[in-house]
Amino acid sequence: MFGAPGFPQEDKELLQKCQTLRQQEVSVTLKQDVTLACRSGAAADISVLKWSRSDLSSHGYVYFYRNKRSFQSYQHPRFQGRVTLRDAGMKDGDASVILRNATLEDAGMYECHLQLRELVEGRRSSSEVSRHINLTVTHAAETPEAMMDSYSHLEDADGDVRSRDGAVAAVTVVLLAVLVVLRELEARREDVQQRIQDRERDVKLLQQQAEAIDASADKSAQDAESFFTRIIRLVWKRSSEIDESE
Repeated sequence: MFGAPGFPQEDKELLQKCQTLRQQEVSVTLKQDVTLACRSGAAADISVLKWSRSDLSSHGYVYFYRNKRSFQSYQHPRFQGRVTLRDAGMKDGDASVILRNATLEDAGMYECHLQLRELVEGRRSSSEVSRHINLTVTHAAETPEAMMDSYSHLEDADGDVRSRDGAVAAVTVVLLAVLVVLRELEARREDVQQRIQDRERDVKLLQQQAEAIDASADKSAQDAESFFTRIIRLVWKRSSEIDESE
């Protein structure tokens, strides 16, 4: 692709420097901290670091860094105060961040995008690196599969299955599995409610802005009408004075 005709040499070099690293799978237990790893892989200065999620990109970044400082105002409200650099100095190109107190809403695909600067043979060179991490947030409760496996070895010394204990264990597994499912449904319900509340806040804000614009427009119209009324009265008064003087 880079060798195809029609590309200027500078564009070929820039394309060759753009790298996309393989996706990484990361899992964390609910309410625990997790590190989202990202390295530049090059001995270059990181001028811009953008951690983002595609489903939240229109509302802000997960973490934003530029010119040796972070910008909390650029962050999505959900991540403010919860995301920090693992190494504040980003030594050896370490652009990893720590996400604290993981919630179910934190699950999703994250992108770490780096803009790098370095001197190559006396010339300033720039490149970009992107890395994708798929984060899964799980409950601390044991999975039904693991519980079933733990009860599958209930045998006596002669190798006979203890039917009564096995039945009790099976019922216990079913009840625990139902409990896990109910907890998952409850967590999903809370997630949906939170999203609905977020949308309602956005709609309310837009309504307030629209009302403010309408009020401003009405006031401007009233001021303009009052101004033109005064002008007309002044013109009539001036005309009357001229007529009387004649």
